[in-house]
Amino acid sequence: MSQDGPSVASLPECRDLFAASGWDTTIWSWYCDEERDDEPALNLTDEMKVVGGVGYYDHRYPAYDLGYLSRVLPRHDLFKRGNGAYSATWMDYSSLEEINVESRTSPENALARLAIKLFDAGVLLKAA
Repeated sequence: MSQDGPSVASLPECRDLFAASGWDTTIWSWYCDEERDDEPALNLTDEMKVVGGVGYYDHRYPAYDLGYLSRVLPRHDLFKRGNGAYSATWMDYSSLEEINVESRTSPENALARLAIKLFDAGVLLKAA
C-alpha cells in the first residue's frame, strides 16, 4: 500500500480472501469499478468517505491489515527471509501437515495467501 494509507493486502488478495472467507469486519475497504478498470481506492468502510479520486465504484471488498489477519488465523508463523520475501506457515502438530506460502511484496499478502490456502484445504470454513 502507498505511504498515504494503511498497510493492507493487495486488492486481488483481499478479493480472493473475501470470496473464500466471507470475512467483512475490517475497518478498511477497497473500492473499485471492475468494468471500467479504474484505480482502486482504499478508505474506511464508509461509502460516503471514499477517497483516491473522483470516480464510480461499483464494488467494495474488505481490506485486510496485518493485525486483523494475525487475530483471525489459527496458529501461524510469519517471518521475513534473507531474500526479502515474507513467509507464512501454518502447521497441524497432530498430523505434522504444513501449509507454507511466500510473498515478495508484503507480510499482509503472505498472511492473506495463507488464509486462502487454509480455506482451500478445509482447515478454515467460510462464515455463514
